Amino acid sequence: MKRIGVDIGGTTIKGALFDGEQIVAEHSAPTNGRESREAILKSLYEVLDNLKTGGGSFIGIS
Repeated sequence: MKRIGVDIGGTTIKGALFDGEQIVAEHSAPTNGRESREAILKSLYEVLDNLKTGGGSFIGIS
């Protein structure tokens, strides 16, 4: 089962697509938290959009 994991950090949003225990794709983007809430969401959507093309049954965010 494929799944996406995302870590929202102070400077970078990092995401990975997992198939079982193996990472099959990774993507990251600057958080841009000092700009606005919308800038953070834009970066989050960038990461998710890049990874969701590989599939994924669910998304976990921390």
